[in-house]
Amino acid sequence: MLKFNGTWRFDSPGPMASAAVSDFSVLIGKVAAQGEQQRILEHFKSYFACAAGAASSWSSNANWAQTVRAKHSVTPRRPRNADHA
Repeated sequence: MLKFNGTWRFDSPGPMASAAVSDFSVLIGKVAAQGEQQRILEHFKSYFACAAGAASSWSSNANWAQTVRAKHSVTPRRPRNADHA
């Protein structure tokens, strides 16, 4: 069973390590290369944005989708319920 620090439930432990961000970017790039690149990048971008407490909208092209997705992957998540922090 996965065990993690219980305080992470309501607050971010902080930004991801740069090596982890790089590894995720490489993995996402490999997945995106197997299909409709922009659609796949937008999928990941929307999930990273949601986790960061930010909005996501469709980018004008795949390069912008990749750039914005990378920004969201390193943004710490905002607490959903500060009363439980």
